[in-house]
Amino acid sequence: MAISSRRISVTLVRRCYLRLYFDPKLRYKRWLREKGAAVEHAQDLELAPPILHGDLDMAFGVLISMLSLIIESMKFVTGLAEVVQDASSLVWAATFAFSFLFEALLRTGLCAKKAAQLGDKNFICQVLRRLFELDALEVALLQSHFGVGYIGVAVTTACSMARAIRLGDSTAFLFADVSRRLPLLIGAELLYGCCLDLIVYFAGTYGISPSVFAAKLAKKTNTGNDSGEAEDDSDRPLADVSQRAFGVAGHCAVFVQGGQVFFVLIAVVLGPRFLSGLGRSYNPMLPGLWLASDVC
Repeated sequence: MAISSRRISVTLVRRCYLRLYFDPKLRYKRWLREKGAAVEHAQDLELAPPILHGDLDMAFGVLISMLSLIIESMKFVTGLAEVVQDASSLVWAATFAFSFLFEALLRTGLCAKKAAQLGDKNFICQVLRRLFELDALEVALLQSHFGVGYIGVAVTTACSMARAIRLGDSTAFLFADVSRRLPLLIGAELLYGCCLDLIVYFAGTYGISPSVFAAKLAKKTNTGNDSGEAEDDSDRPLADVSQRAFGVAGHCAVFVQGGQVFFVLIAVVLGPRFLSGLGRSYNPMLPGLWLASDVC
């Protein structure tokens, strides 16, 4: 599920980036190059391609970070729904263990490196190579996972605290009154994010990261150009994986909007009255009573 949602999200963002941003920008640059000094005439300006205003690179960065937050949160949201509905279930633990191994290989770039080494031997190798191939958007998505796992824990803890105050019951903190495994699940999510971020951080200090591997792959691909001429930037528009500072405004936008998105996700799954403490118990078979009864 995580692989398919990630691929679909990146594909949609890539098409928007290339068609709505990169192509108009490239057409305008080529038009300026062809016109040269004659661009000052008014009739030439009227025929010019549309000019893009604003820092759209930053806008795409915020969008990619939001996608990373949603993809990263789905595991935690489904785990919450599972434990609330069946307190004895341990499927979430197996999901966390498998996701941890897969995310560690994915975020360190080892999946992409091994998939690229397979080549095009057969159909399966071609599918794996394309599934894990890296470009600027893929690298940005993987790197934006750093830190987003804590938003879900923060929002869930805040909701449980508000619910405990509303009910006047300290056992409602971390939803312990519903199931004793819910605090364990929330703690596991926090530990999951911390351990993954530490692995990615220390792997990056040794040069094991998606950006390093993608840069080496792009350099290897372009070594065949011996003409000495500069390549057109339209050949591989997503080959440049260089980074820029996100800024305080970008981080605030991601965390504020991300918190809202995560709250909507868990409100849809668990019910707004249950989260706010207006309904004490939870019954997944009666979603119509979310807003009208004590049974949420």
